Amino acid sequence: MASPGSVNPLWTYIERLQSVQLPDGSWPYRANGDSGLAEPTCYALLALHAAGIANPKQTASLDWLESLRRDDGGFAPQPGVHLSNWSTSLVTLTQMHCGREDAARPGIQWLLGLEGRETHWLTRAVRKIRNIPPPYPQNHVGWPWLANTVSWLIPTVLAALALERAQALKPDPKVAFRVQEAIAMLKERRCQDGGWNHGASIALDVAATSYPETTGMALLCLHTVPASELPGADDLALSMLADARIANIISWLQLALHTREVSFPDREEKAIQCRNTLDFALRVLALSAAAGNNIFKA
Repeated sequence: MASPGSVNPLWTYIERLQSVQLPDGSWPYRANGDSGLAEPTCYALLALHAAGIANPKQTASLDWLESLRRDDGGFAPQPGVHLSNWSTSLVTLTQMHCGREDAARPGIQWLLGLEGRETHWLTRAVRKIRNIPPPYPQNHVGWPWLANTVSWLIPTVLAALALERAQALKPDPKVAFRVQEAIAMLKERRCQDGGWNHGASIALDVAATSYPETTGMALLCLHTVPASELPGADDLALSMLADARIANIISWLQLALHTREVSFPDREEKAIQCRNTLDFALRVLALSAAAGNNIFKA
């Protein structure tokens, strides 16, 4: 898609990604980092894949990610951490896009076995017996950052995107069910202003305010839901995009709008603030989507 010497800003972002890759194939969050982490490594690999860039260290990168697998089949966020967590979604998504579908299967099973504590059958039973209403809608199952904690938007979105990819490769009713549950959860946790924040739509009886990056991620995950079922959401995303300056926010909103086939004005890339590896990777992903290769659209 891009090539050295191209005036396309996409190549500038790709060069920045390639320049900070560590010898072991991983990526740090920042250019001066000396140790890799799962999150930036996954986004960097996904970005290079989306842009059609051959990565001579891809095998080393995927092997490094595999070293983060734990005994339960999930993945830790970095070496030295012994518990699997939300990073499993990104690693399995990356494995599937980079030709390691078999390696992704244990991680998919780990995701299928995880849900937020608030929707666990025991939690629901105790609330029913004690007649304690939930503080916010909890009718559908999402994913937490870490096992035995409550669901949040970002891990739910990433898990749903990974499972959606798995479903496209090999249909499974259990996978389809969890994807639909994630979609239903996001719809019921929509804020009153029409967007999404990081968690519930209400806290301590106060309506929560939505955030642009989480609104973008939610709409990306809801790409199969027609605008008529999310009145005003696409327009809100467009207004948020117009005011955004940071790459993380702009990229998620653009990815969502591209996936939902909503047009929006081009942005001057020089005015977009890129702060770290994730920002550069997300710009590559967003620009690649604009060029017709949106890897988040299974």
